[in-house]
Amino acid sequence: MGPLYRIASERPEEWARVCHRGVPSPAQFGDRLWAGVLAQFIIELSDGVYEPVGLVSLHSADFANRTAWLELVSFGPGNQDGAYASGLLLLTRYAARSWDFRKLYFETLEFQGSPLIGVPGVEKEAHFREFYYHDGRYWDRMIWAIDNSKFEPESLIS
Repeated sequence: MGPLYRIASERPEEWARVCHRGVPSPAQFGDRLWAGVLAQFIIELSDGVYEPVGLVSLHSADFANRTAWLELVSFGPGNQDGAYASGLLLLTRYAARSWDFRKLYFETLEFQGSPLIGVPGVEKEAHFREFYYHDGRYWDRMIWAIDNSKFEPESLIS
């Protein structure tokens, strides 16, 4: 947990946008990291260093409606889309085998991308204009849904 707390402390603005909503004290970090979370995986590069470059989590499950939320936090250097796609593939497969969710939701901001956008079964469900202030301007926020009846997780890995 040490590397994750260090990253959260060094980049609180990045960490605050995810389900953890801010950086707690070291004593509270472990509990807050798992609050409302069903599963999460640390994404590392297999380059022999094994420094975390991201975190994917499945949280805020609504079992009555068979939905949950995915979260991807990236904190690696440069473009790690392949590593993020692999982490998302692992998490979506795990979720499909462990629970009977109809839809998995995730959000993006206009200046962010996602390896999931454009994958069969992934559709935009909401678009909030000028929702989030960052770097001197307001950006749009989009809510996406993975429809598990149409989703093709293998198309994450090209």
